[in-house]
Amino acid sequence: METPQPAPAVIYEVTVSSILIRAWSTLFQSPGLFFGLAALSILPTTLITTLTPLEASRALGIADRILTLIIQGAMTYAVYPVLCDEEVTFGESLSGGLSRLWPLCATSLLTSLGIGLGLILLVIPGLILACAWSLTIPACVVEELGPVDSIKRSAELTKGHRLTIVGAALPPGILLVAAVFFAAKAEGAMLASLAILPFIILFQAFMCVMIAVIYFDLRANEEGVAVDSLANVFD
Repeated sequence: METPQPAPAVIYEVTVSSILIRAWSTLFQSPGLFFGLAALSILPTTLITTLTPLEASRALGIADRILTLIIQGAMTYAVYPVLCDEEVTFGESLSGGLSRLWPLCATSLLTSLGIGLGLILLVIPGLILACAWSLTIPACVVEELGPVDSIKRSAELTKGHRLTIVGAALPPGILLVAAVFFAAKAEGAMLASLAILPFIILFQAFMCVMIAVIYFDLRANEEGVAVDSLANVFD
């Protein structure tokens, strides 16, 4: 009996337009899941900060960051089966994010310190590191790597593609800034917060999906196997 061979690689074009189109398509293959996860990340903190005094809101910073990391991990976890046309539930996605919580926290801390230091020193080094380390969360979740190895893996995968990743991140970033600008003209903090919520949820969902798609596509290209032959995050 012949040993089954890995599926031949599909070489994904890594350009700004192809990344945006593939990420958008993936997002709307399971919009309820991705938008629901993004809303879970954003709505609680937004409502609390809007309805409570500023001093109390500041105490939510750490909790908000932890929740965001869980959701980013959950979305990364969910993108894999969606790309393979498989079903994944809301609960499975959250469980996947939670299972990597502490490595994600450590990875986020290291990358934030490095990028922050780079921005303080000369700005440009911080931006370069942000691009190089943009895939640390997928590396941490999917390959179950530790913080340092996740950072190294991201730098390895993004090499030669960093300007393209920046270009892909610009359009959604510009749209979010424009939305914030127009929402700021609304009278009252609560009204402004409510006006901007849909745009923040869309931005959060799209960026998380896009980063995961870039990660899987670069792995498929670099390792010479189809996406559905990569190490399964559900194993």
